[in-house]
Amino acid sequence: MSKYKRLFFYFAIPGLAISLAGCSGLLSPVNTPPIHYYQISANLDQNATKSSESTAQNTTQASSKYTLFITTLTANQPYSQSNMYYRQTPYQLSSYEQSQWISSPNQMLTQTLTQYLLNDHQFGNVVSSNFIGYADYRLTGNLNQLIQKAQQGAEPIVFLSVTYTLTNAATGKIIDSKTFRLQTPSKASAASFADSANTLSNKLVSNVGQWLSRSLKAPHST
Repeated sequence: MSKYKRLFFYFAIPGLAISLAGCSGLLSPVNTPPIHYYQISANLDQNATKSSESTAQNTTQASSKYTLFITTLTANQPYSQSNMYYRQTPYQLSSYEQSQWISSPNQMLTQTLTQYLLNDHQFGNVVSSNFIGYADYRLTGNLNQLIQKAQQGAEPIVFLSVTYTLTNAATGKIIDSKTFRLQTPSKASAASFADSANTLSNKLVSNVGQWLSRSLKAPHST
């Protein structure tokens, strides 16, 4: 009996070594593709000339001394997330697996507009959601849509829709409200989606600046 036990012992050890060698491959780390992050930001160089021109044409002495309070955009689902969504069929949403926004689009668009209006000098001061103090006007808004539509056989298009409401902060009276709908051609990639979204966001903030100036000139603005 002892002889058989010794033989079994000698054969068992090499088998164990082989088994461990095979498992080592399973326990090694898996290489996953890196995530690519994209942002939406104000192109201050591009908007500098437009900003100065709109300031000279649209700014009134009354509006330039007031403070505008900009609240962070709310967002329709799922556009409050960092996923980059595209649509290939009318009722199915997909997202780029290895690409994301660096922050939620509604937050980035709020920062972009705030930065633009600060450089536009249309108001005496422009403050955001972390401001504590008195403001003359309040600008609220909602991101309705930011999506790349890429139907088969057609050129992809990026759509951006945002609704803004301007309110007298003292009285709570709504001065004006407007929905901005913009679109531009794109390519079927996350990088092209990001480029197109930035193009649209810079058009958006310029349009919003002009709309604010017209709304504050209207008789019902006070």
